[in-house]
Amino acid sequence: DLRDERCVSAIAIVHSRFSTNTFPSWPLAHPFRFVAHNGEINTVRGNRNRMHAREAMLASTKIPGELDRLSPICTPEASDSASF
Repeated sequence: DLRDERCVSAIAIVHSRFSTNTFPSWPLAHPFRFVAHNGEINTVRGNRNRMHAREAMLASTKIPGELDRLSPICTPEASDSASF
C-alpha cells in the first residue's frame, strides 16, 4: 500500500494492466520498487536453468556463508512470477 509510511522511495513503478481474468481496478495494481512485468514470462524455463547454473557462483560480503540457505533460487514447480 503506497499510503503505508514504511513504503519509502524516491520513485515507484506501477503497472496498470491487470490480469485478463479479473476486472481492472487500481487497488489491484502492484507497486514495484525496481521492476514490473505483466505477469507473463515466456522465457521462464530458460531463466530458471540459467539461474540454477549460476547458483554455485553466488557470493556476498553481506551474508557470508548464508547464501546456501537461499537455494534453490528458482524452484522448478513455482509460477513464472515466483521465479522472476
